[in-house]
Amino acid sequence: MSTLFAIPLSLLSAVFWLAKFTFFGGWLLARWVAYLTWPLWATLVGLGALVGLI
Repeated sequence: MSTLFAIPLSLLSAVFWLAKFTFFGGWLLARWVAYLTWPLWATLVGLGALVGLI
């Protein structure tokens, strides 16, 4: 394989892995934020349901 083809393929692979890492990193961060703040959201939902019953 010519080096003219190897460089763009390596660059494309690097960009792909960077995008994949960024996406999954953001997804995991969002999951942890949702996991750690669930009592806050459960309280808000419970208060909303209580107000709706009144």
